[in-house]
Amino acid sequence: VLKTKPTQLFDYLSQNNWIYKRNGSGPWIGYQDKVSSGLIRHSEHSIEDSEGNVMRVVPRVRITPKGLTKLGMVFGNNNNNNQPVGV
Repeated sequence: VLKTKPTQLFDYLSQNNWIYKRNGSGPWIGYQDKVSSGLIRHSEHSIEDSEGNVMRVVPRVRITPKGLTKLGMVFGNNNNNNQPVGV
């Protein structure tokens, strides 16, 4: 949808205060203002062992349709080199 590489997208989201990692490692977490404004949401993902027992639950960040619309303005289709153009 955004026609950009995942690393470029995550770099943008991190550098522009959409997401972060606690202590620099672990799963991505969304900044509360982006969650409150409906741009991203959190979901939970269960990590299971080979027998199907839940070993731990980790958060996942999901970009909402509203967030995709905003990012679409940043990584616009008229931007041929798929570099962020700023909002």
